[in-house]
Amino acid sequence: MDYEHGLSNDAAEQYAAAMDYKIPPEELDTEFKKEFPPDAEIGREMDDAARVWKVYRKEANAHDSALLDGWSSTLDILLIFAGLFSAVATAFVIESYQLLQPDNAAYTAAALYILVSATNHSTGITLPAPPDLHYASSLARWINGLWFTSILLSLIVALLSILVKQWITEYRARNLASARSPRDWAHRHEVYSQALHAWPVAELVSLLPVMLHLSLFLFFAGVVAFLWTLDMAIGVWIIVLGASLAVFYIGCTLVPLWIPQCPTSTPLVYHIRRGIISLQLVFLRACLASLPLVTKARDLLMPRFMTRQQQSDSTRASHAVSLLPVHVSAPIIHLEAHSRLKDAIEWSIARRRNRSGVVAQMWAREDELDTAALRWLMFNVSDSDAVAVGVQALGALHPSSKVAEALRAFEIPVWNAFTRSSSIRKTRSVSIAYMCLHRTQSVIETPPKYSESSALCVAMHRTCA
Repeated sequence: MDYEHGLSNDAAEQYAAAMDYKIPPEELDTEFKKEFPPDAEIGREMDDAARVWKVYRKEANAHDSALLDGWSSTLDILLIFAGLFSAVATAFVIESYQLLQPDNAAYTAAALYILVSATNHSTGITLPAPPDLHYASSLARWINGLWFTSILLSLIVALLSILVKQWITEYRARNLASARSPRDWAHRHEVYSQALHAWPVAELVSLLPVMLHLSLFLFFAGVVAFLWTLDMAIGVWIIVLGASLAVFYIGCTLVPLWIPQCPTSTPLVYHIRRGIISLQLVFLRACLASLPLVTKARDLLMPRFMTRQQQSDSTRASHAVSLLPVHVSAPIIHLEAHSRLKDAIEWSIARRRNRSGVVAQMWAREDELDTAALRWLMFNVSDSDAVAVGVQALGALHPSSKVAEALRAFEIPVWNAFTRSSSIRKTRSVSIAYMCLHRTQSVIETPPKYSESSALCVAMHRTCA
């Protein structure tokens, strides 16, 4: 091969022949291979019609369907609730807005007061004070302000929900449009998908329920203000109910920030956590950027301070000041602070990428979670084939492993999982599985030669019992 002029003619022909080599036909023994047959030639795996782009299209459509269907169901619920809530709040507003209008009865009473005062001016009779003509009291303004704001927020939520549903429909229509090739479809989907995640669409969908909840609490506040003037006892009772609901709502919303596996987590929690971590990243990066400046300022100021301090000490000791400057070695830059900041930044970036926030717990509780998953599969699933798969998986466990010890400590009779398994398995795998589940440490060297796993396990249990 000539490294300066490239391949020779013979080498190029051999390379082309090698590139045209076709893969032997692969047996289509799975549904996936039947749906996506392998590429016919080596080196064609990135062509416009290659299998990788077809697989990408299927997986991308499944991911988009799950995401957009979740958004659509949330928006449908918001639309229904916003409509019902607006209808209920409007009935209250119809009665409360009259408090902002002039009171005709007060004007009539004031006119009668003036007439009676003019008629009885000479009699010396003391008349009651005239009614107040200031019709819009502060309490009436608060009541109407809270209720009108509540209705306006619910209508805004309904409008934005309709708008987001239109965005979802347009996004699906863009991706369902025909493309020149599967590769072009993948490129187009990536453009739209990256834009969907770059723009705050998910944040808006998560914010809409919060806006509707806020409108509900504003309505409760208006009800309390309205009932406070009518009956204080009922007003106090509504305050207690509203405060309890607010505490429960805030607790359910904020607890997942500290306990990520909490079942009350919502999409808003992820965005709140991401925002907090982003602020931490900004602060850490600012500290890392200012660290050289702080170190430089310290190197400039500390020698002067130390020189003056040593001169002061020498003056107190000998009552004489030396004219020569005192040499102080510059302090060594603390690389430990720099490395700690770098580690903190990397850890924060990893936390921001972790959407669920439970990856660290999954690593720390790996054996415990394996035990719980196998135990649930063997003792809580009704499908005998699924139970058999769980029993067979025990054959890969070492009898002294933590998972095996935890399974042996389980209180349900150990032969229950074997008798519920109807599949035929290898006797050695079943015997090892039984040994992992059995409480004794006896090792079965030569298991009986039975074909049915359930009969084998029953016999083994009778022998060991």
